[in-house]
Amino acid sequence: MKIMLFSHLCAKQAITGAEKYLLTLARELGHHAECTLVVPEEGVLSDEAAAAGVPVVVHPVPLVYSMFNPSSDLIHEVEERLRAGEHGPLIHLLHLHQPDLVIVNTCLSVIPAAAAKKLGIPVAWFITEKIMENSWSRLSAEVIGRYADWIIGISETTLRPLRDLPHLGGKLHLLPPTWRMEDLQPITWPFRRHVRRSELGIAWDQPVIGYVSSSIYMEKGLEHFITMGVQVASRRPDVHFLYAGNVVDKDYFQRCLNIAAETGLSGRFRHIGFDTRIENVYPAMDIVVVPSLIDEGFGLTAMEGSLFGKSVVAYRSGGLGEILQATGNADLLAEKGDIDGLAARVLSVLHSGPVREAANREAVQAAFGIDTYRRRLLPLVERFKDRAGELKRARKAKGGPRLRPGTVYRGSGVRASFCWKGGSSGPSHPPKRCVITASGGAR
Repeated sequence: MKIMLFSHLCAKQAITGAEKYLLTLARELGHHAECTLVVPEEGVLSDEAAAAGVPVVVHPVPLVYSMFNPSSDLIHEVEERLRAGEHGPLIHLLHLHQPDLVIVNTCLSVIPAAAAKKLGIPVAWFITEKIMENSWSRLSAEVIGRYADWIIGISETTLRPLRDLPHLGGKLHLLPPTWRMEDLQPITWPFRRHVRRSELGIAWDQPVIGYVSSSIYMEKGLEHFITMGVQVASRRPDVHFLYAGNVVDKDYFQRCLNIAAETGLSGRFRHIGFDTRIENVYPAMDIVVVPSLIDEGFGLTAMEGSLFGKSVVAYRSGGLGEILQATGNADLLAEKGDIDGLAARVLSVLHSGPVREAANREAVQAAFGIDTYRRRLLPLVERFKDRAGELKRARKAKGGPRLRPGTVYRGSGVRASFCWKGGSSGPSHPPKRCVITASGGAR
């Protein structure tokens, strides 16, 4: 079975939770199928995929941004863009690679899903964010249902808007993220803790409260973290604060810095840029705070903090609530926007003594570890294989036109022609052919 996975993004200097999720999925599906990752440009994700042995294709992937926050004309927009042929280049790409299954991630990936559906290729659509709830949220769910054979949410939060359409019930599945512990080199964590703290001038035994985000902007709640930190620092002079992430809104970031500066506590707060190697960041921390002001599709930072053994305090924002509930830490959830509640919970953890790292790791391992992930993934893989097998048998029974060697054929839905040189057809046996592009060149 051949699978093509389409990423909506491939950032140059960071990697988002959705990108990490897709890479893990590609690596795990690689045990069952031949997988190729499609990225819109080269970046951290493509580099990590290549290093993991996952073949990568760089190709533009048009997105429908209004799927996240839909309006009344969403359906019209999608249909107009498809009528304009935006999916044509992707149809061409699918003709070349002939996958048995196409996987798309995030609600934005309508165009690659539609391209696959045009060719009769099954689509597994992974939803990694919560679609904004408004009067037209149902339209986003309808679009996803139109092009997806399976809809897989990374949390119940991501599936909630889709459950409002009863006819989608049979398509919905849940597959939360996981991690590969061997990639994180746990034997090195004590050394990495020492190195990072030495760089920052923080003693081994001084408590460090951490915040991690690939990109720092208002919705990720850095302002709330620092305001909470000021409250905690005023009662615990031994505590330091470390926030990691790339600055994308300089005015907002400066406003956050001013909060600590105005209280004379700037020296207790440290900032480092985002590090794709999370094992260089989390070991230096003792408590991780996730003050997201939007409903997270999952909240990978909370899971990562737990797997490094840290206590996690968070706002009850979408998937964050699900993670802390699943790991038995619901008491460390504050209501969204309740800075005082965050501070109280952080102080409570500090007062309770040393962080119980082993217990934290065991809890998150049971809920989201790789073995749990594989048990959830396997039934989906079986469904994928069954559908691919059904389609192959149907094509074989139906037959098709006899192709003559040396003849040029025009591909369906693309501006390219195919010169047939002989060989077997079908997704599992790519034909020997050359492609004549619209400009007349061949490759």
